[in-house]
Amino acid sequence: MLARRIALPRPTLERQPRSLFQRLQAFMALYRDAHKLENMPDHLLSDIGKTPEEVRREAKRLIWDSPAHWRR
Repeated sequence: MLARRIALPRPTLERQPRSLFQRLQAFMALYRDAHKLENMPDHLLSDIGKTPEEVRREAKRLIWDSPAHWRR
């Protein structure tokens, strides 16, 4: 007997902002969040499971290089 494949729902990501203004707002928010995280004290970073090196590396990434699920 052949196994029947079940179609599972694909995870949906938030849709990308459509207008240029909305995209600019999303990029600015991502930039602000990355730099707030970069300036966070080391003891708080350890509370969220991040090392200072990981945070510095992520903060240096270009805005458009971020994963889609980070964008608002």
